[in-house]
Amino acid sequence: MSGPKKRKVDSECRVFKREWTTKYFFTEVRSMPVCLICQETLAVFKEYNLSRHFATKHGNYASKQSPQEREATAQRLMAKLQAQQNVFHRQTTIPETTTKASFMLSFKLAKASKPLSEGEFLKECMIETAGLLCPESKGKFEKLSLSRKTVTRRVELIDEDLASKLNTFKSKLIFFSRQILDKVFTHFATLATQKETIQNVKKYSKSLDDLHAEFCRRFSDVEKIDQSLQLVACSLSQNPETAPEEVQLKLIDLQSDFVLKEKFSSLELRDFYASLNEATFPNIRRMAQKILVLFGSTYICEQTFSVVNINKAPHRSSLTDEHLRSILRIATTKLTPDFDALAKKGDQQHCSN
Repeated sequence: MSGPKKRKVDSECRVFKREWTTKYFFTEVRSMPVCLICQETLAVFKEYNLSRHFATKHGNYASKQSPQEREATAQRLMAKLQAQQNVFHRQTTIPETTTKASFMLSFKLAKASKPLSEGEFLKECMIETAGLLCPESKGKFEKLSLSRKTVTRRVELIDEDLASKLNTFKSKLIFFSRQILDKVFTHFATLATQKETIQNVKKYSKSLDDLHAEFCRRFSDVEKIDQSLQLVACSLSQNPETAPEEVQLKLIDLQSDFVLKEKFSSLELRDFYASLNEATFPNIRRMAQKILVLFGSTYICEQTFSVVNINKAPHRSSLTDEHLRSILRIATTKLTPDFDALAKKGDQQHCSN
C-alpha cells in the first residue's frame, strides 16, 4: 500500500507565473500576489484565486483589448505601482535622515560646548540660508528637530552610545594609559630668541630649575622600576641572571634567536614585543605591556577641566550634573557615535520640534 502523496507547491500553482500579469493583471510584490488594478493583496499564488478576483471585481476590464494592448496596459499599471512604492519609500526614509541630521548637529553643539538651546538658532539660520540657496529643500530643514528639549535628549542618547563603545573597548584591554607622541613645551618661550640680559638669565634660570625639580618629583618613582625599564628597552644586552626569575629562561631563548634579534634592531619596541609569540613569551610580553603604557599625558585632564569651566558658567546654571557628564564625554572623546543606529531609535522618544 503506497503512502500518501506529498503535495507540491508548483502543482498547486503557488509560484507566480509571468502570464498571470497579462491574463489577470497581477504581479508579485514581496512574495505576495498584488492586483495591478485595485492593488489588493491575496494570500497565496493560486490561479483560481487570481482568476476569481479578476472575474468578480474587474470582469470587464480591458475585455476589448488585443493581447498586445493588454500587455501594454499591464506594463503601465506596473510602472504606476512601482512609482507609488518609491514615493512611500522616500516618505519613510526622509524622517530617518532628518533624525540623523538632528543627532549629528546635536553632537556638534555638545562637542563645541555650545548651549543646547542654540539648536533652535542654528535651525533658523539653516532655514533662511536654504531659502536663498536651495528653496526647493527648505521644507527639509523646517522638519529638523532642534529644540532645547530635543537636543538634550539627543545628547543623552549619544552619551549612552559612546559609553557603550568605551565599555566594549575597555573590556578588551589588559593595561591602558593615555598615549603620548611628542612633548612640546609650546608655553615656554624659545631661549634662543631672548636677549641675553641679567633679568632674562635670572628669570629663565629659575624657570629651568623649577622645571627640573618638578620632573625629579614626578619621576622619582621611575627609579623603582629602572630594572624593568632596562630589560624592556635593551633586552638583548641584559644579563639573564639579574632579570626576574619568571623571565630568565625565555630571555635566554630570545637572545639566542637570530630572527628575533634582527626584528629587535629593525622594529620599534612596541611592534617588536607585539610580534612575539604569546604562548612562547607570555611573561616578557606582559612586562613590556606594563612598561610601554606608562608616561601618559595629562592633556586630557586639563582639557576636561577647561570644558567644565566653559559649561559651568553663570549663564548655564541650569545645566544638570548628568548633562554636564554627557557633554564632557562628547567634548573629549575621539570616538564617533553610530548616527544610523541612533536615528532608527531616536524618534521613538516623541521629541518636540
